[in-house]
Amino acid sequence: MADILRLPHDLLLVASVGRVAIAGAKLEYVLRLTIKTIAGLALSKARTDTKGKTFGPLRAKLEKTAKIFISDEGVRAKLDEILSRAGDMVERRNRLIHDISYYTKQGKFLLKEDNNPARLYPTKTEINAIANDLLRIAKELNSARKTGFIFEALAKAEVGLKKNS
Repeated sequence: MADILRLPHDLLLVASVGRVAIAGAKLEYVLRLTIKTIAGLALSKARTDTKGKTFGPLRAKLEKTAKIFISDEGVRAKLDEILSRAGDMVERRNRLIHDISYYTKQGKFLLKEDNNPARLYPTKTEINAIANDLLRIAKELNSARKTGFIFEALAKAEVGLKKNS
């Protein structure tokens, strides 16, 4: 019988999974900040409006907010591309965190998702790659928000608003 209640004994593996969880939370925070920036909200208001929301609802809110405040379709396409890559990585994160891990009688550490066949638990290197990719995407989006294409689109829209006032 499989032992589903036993935690991994490899503490570096556990630390790698922790890195994935932390990197995922950082990505969600950057989504909140991006909503704040695009909508021109105070941080406290953005945090209140998005409290308890995970990646899927945050992504939907960000896409809706961008559609309202950013008229440039090229900018929205760039944002959508980042969000698509983020969605793929969040799916990998979710499978790692939420699928059931267990040890077989033979001592193999496996991961099982509902009705799908069990698979070997990812290696520390594979797990760290997920964390690194999540963090890289978070940094990319944050950079776009602070000084990159999102910042530039919002600055351009602000200039347009001032000219038309």
